[in-house]
Amino acid sequence: MHLRSLVRVRLTKYFPSDRYVKNRCNGADGLLIDMERRKGRVDDYKLASFMKLRDSKLALPKLLVDPVNHAHNSWIPRLIADKSIAGIAMRNLNSEDVESWDNTVFTMIWDTKERRITHSIISYHRINDGDIHWNSSIRTAVQGSLDHDIQPLAARILRFRDMESATQEFEILRQIGFTGAVIRNPNLIEMTNKVFEK
Repeated sequence: MHLRSLVRVRLTKYFPSDRYVKNRCNGADGLLIDMERRKGRVDDYKLASFMKLRDSKLALPKLLVDPVNHAHNSWIPRLIADKSIAGIAMRNLNSEDVESWDNTVFTMIWDTKERRITHSIISYHRINDGDIHWNSSIRTAVQGSLDHDIQPLAARILRFRDMESATQEFEILRQIGFTGAVIRNPNLIEMTNKVFEK
């Protein structure tokens, strides 16, 4: 599964999720849906909202789910078995136990059809000149992912000031070797797809 733009989404409680996604995230390659189950909450609106999205007749991006944390989540076995889910986000708990290239990769995506990790999500605050060099930790993580046939996706922690700065930064990320990006702002979908086009 090739992902240029993966949009982080928290589904709505009162508005139909499929219409929300169709209106806001049209053109995205995939959605990374927040499926965190809060301890002590009896309201399962996230699961109910996801099921409505899954059963929608509208053409939607690939659906990927993110449990968000390591707490027990009784939804996970059900979601893993669901054929409509393209992937599940997994967190890297013990970074000292993995190879050095993986130390900056804290989230990976398990592709349910290929039955393997296909994407790494590499978080960063902002790109600077040092990250372009071969010895930077970001570049090492990207190259390590590519060497293991894993597509590296960039995930900026801070918000972008404007579209121009986002475009310039994504161009640099593509030069470093990223194959796509995880974004929170659906307004960046078209630009992200264009920059990371194969």
